Amino acid sequence: MWSDMEKWVKGNVKKEFGKVTAVGTGGNISKIFELAKKKPGQALSIKKVKETKKMIESFSIEQRIYELQMNPDRRM
Repeated sequence: MWSDMEKWVKGNVKKEFGKVTAVGTGGNISKIFELAKKKPGQALSIKKVKETKKMIESFSIEQRIYELQMNPDRRM
C-alpha cells in the first residue's frame, strides 16, 4: 500500500512544490487548509500549519464551533 501511495504522490504532486514531506486527507487537514486561506492545488507548509494551529488554539471551544465552524468533535 505504501509503494502505491508513493507512486501516486510522485505522479500527481506538482514539481514546483519541491520535496513532499506529507500528504493529508480528511476533515482535520481540510479545515486547516481552509482556515489557512489556501486555494485548491496550493501547497501548505509546515510553518503555515503551525501558525494556523496556534490561531485555532486562541479560540475557545465554543468560538471554534460557531466562529470557525469547526465540528464539535474536532479537537486541537
